[in-house]
Amino acid sequence: MRLARFSHDGRERGGVVVGDEVVDLPAAAPELPDDPVALLAAGPDALAAAEAATGSG
Repeated sequence: MRLARFSHDGRERGGVVVGDEVVDLPAAAPELPDDPVALLAAGPDALAAAEAATGSG
């Protein structure tokens, strides 16, 4: 899984790269941290949830 940060409507967002697109993580899984660093710090369960929510696993 490749994590990304991007800007949308002037706001920083966390995302997951799937193919040639970036999936907006807060939109796909609002219960997860929207910052890639915070997501990594949340541990393996959070990463697995992000993979499941974004179809990147």
